[in-house]
Amino acid sequence: MSLGPFETEAKAMEEGIQFAWDMGICDVVVESDSQIVISALIGSSEPPIVIANIIEGIHQKLYEFKRIELSQVKRQGNCLAFWLSMLRTLIHM
Repeated sequence: MSLGPFETEAKAMEEGIQFAWDMGICDVVVESDSQIVISALIGSSEPPIVIANIIEGIHQKLYEFKRIELSQVKRQGNCLAFWLSMLRTLIHM
């Protein structure tokens, strides 16, 4: 089953956050080009049902960090999340 755009964005964010935790990073800046995902994370809107469980898992993991910053970025500025997710995948192969 392939993931839709919201699931893909939320899973990439989840993977990036887990990677940061595994690397011992205590202060994180979470950026996404998805206003829907960021709004769900900051609590200004309910997440679509297809990502509600992923958002809940992200919330639980974020509480473990010392400092968290969430922000929406333009799509062109969000390639770092993709590469971090790919790096984590390669490390765990």
